[in-house]
Amino acid sequence: MRQRLIKRLEEVHLSREEAQGLVERMKSGTFSEADRLRVLEVLEAEQEVLELLEAWQPPSAHTTPRKAKRKRQMVKVSRRRNRR
Repeated sequence: MRQRLIKRLEEVHLSREEAQGLVERMKSGTFSEADRLRVLEVLEAEQEVLELLEAWQPPSAHTTPRKAKRKRQMVKVSRRRNRR
């Protein structure tokens, strides 16, 4: 999921200068159709990422204890005892 988020955000990369230029043109009301489409692209990408984050469910904190490893250790110890 993390890779998917990063990939989506990288698709809509904006340089700092480009972002500042867009903001200034939006404030002054002199934005072009290309500017409007670029802002729309950025907002859509942000919305997709937010939806992915909302749908994400962290792994369960309640994991079952691992008993198998301890059993294997005990079997090995008992085998060693029997060899003597």
